[in-house]
Amino acid sequence: MSRQALLDKLVAVVTGAATVAIIAPLVSIIYEVASRGISVIAHVGLIDFLTQPPPPPGAGLGGIGPAFTGSLLLTLLSSAISIPVALGLALLAVEYPHTWIARAVRGLVKALLEIPTIVISMIVYSLLVIPMGGPSILAGAVALAIVMLPYTTSYVETYLENVPWIYREAGYAIGMKKAQVAVRIAMGIARRGVAVGIVMGSPEHSARQHRYSSPLVL
Repeated sequence: MSRQALLDKLVAVVTGAATVAIIAPLVSIIYEVASRGISVIAHVGLIDFLTQPPPPPGAGLGGIGPAFTGSLLLTLLSSAISIPVALGLALLAVEYPHTWIARAVRGLVKALLEIPTIVISMIVYSLLVIPMGGPSILAGAVALAIVMLPYTTSYVETYLENVPWIYREAGYAIGMKKAQVAVRIAMGIARRGVAVGIVMGSPEHSARQHRYSSPLVL
C-alpha cells in the first residue's frame, strides 16, 4: 500500500471517528427527549398536552398550552407584519436597481442586520410597551417582525434578482405597467423561491431562534 493511500485511509478513519463523536451526543439527547416526551403525551393525550397548562410542582403531568399558544400567535402575528413589508422592500430594491430607493432599502437591511436584538427590544419597549401600560403579544410580535425583516428581505431579493429581465421586457412590450410586471411576472416566476425565503426568514424556522429571544425579554 502506498503512502498516499495509507494517508487517505487514516484521514477517513479520523474523520469518521470525529463525526461519530459529534453526532452521538445529539442522537442521545434526541432519544432521551423523544422517549420521555412520547410517554407523557401517551399518558396525557395529544390534545390535552397541547392545550392544558403545566401543573404545579408535584401535581402530576400537564401540558404546554400557554407556551404553545403564545409561540403560535407570536409567529403568525410577526409574520403577518414582516412578510408584506419584506416583499415590498425586496420588490423596490430589485425593480429600481440603480436608484436611491434601492440604496436606501439595502442600507436599511444592512443596518437591521447589524443592530443587536436587545437594542430592538429596548426601542419596542420605549415605543409600545410603556405607552400601552405593560407587555403585550403585539409588542413581542413587532420586535420579532423587525428582527425577521432583513433576513426575509435579503432572501426574497436574491430570488427576484435571478428572474431574467427578458421576461420583464416581454411584459412591458404587451403594455403592462411596472407594478403589474413586478407582481405578476417577477413574483410569479420566483414564487417558489419567495416562499423559501419567507420560511427561511421566519425566526421560528431558523437555527438563529435562540438569538431572537432577547427582543422578548423586556
